[in-house]
Amino acid sequence: MIESYWKASQIAFTSSNIVSGWREAGLWPLDPSKVLPSAEPGPSTPPPPASPDTPPFKSPENTYDTPKGLQDLIRQLKRIKMADCGVTRDVRNLVGKAAKALAISSSELATTRRENEDLRIKLDTYSRDILQTVIPNPNKAFTSLPEIRAAQDKRNKRLRALEKSEP
Repeated sequence: MIESYWKASQIAFTSSNIVSGWREAGLWPLDPSKVLPSAEPGPSTPPPPASPDTPPFKSPENTYDTPKGLQDLIRQLKRIKMADCGVTRDVRNLVGKAAKALAISSSELATTRRENEDLRIKLDTYSRDILQTVIPNPNKAFTSLPEIRAAQDKRNKRLRALEKSEP
């Protein structure tokens, strides 16, 4: 496919084709009589007549904005159900399912945010009270094993006290 494109572009993109395109558009050499009339808006053509399958556009109350959230989607679903604007049952069902999916997602998001906040509070509680650093003796090269175990025991006592105080 790339080879086909390459061959076609070699044939089509010649300097004579490019220059003649610019000349016909009036861009090179510059010919304002060709450029300016094409820039002016011409008469608008009327839209093609609606086919018998599609209902005609009634009025602005027939238009819908992009929903910004669940409430907007539910409000527009009610408008679709109340207005007889040619919307099929499948479309109404699809919008209803989208509203239900958004409701489920928003409730899951709210639950997750609440759990996240609870965990953040718990983490702050533990991080403030639990961290116990072993202060090494400046006269020794390394901290001894009994000093490390004493610091761990002290931390474990604090943890047990925190766990008992939690509801």
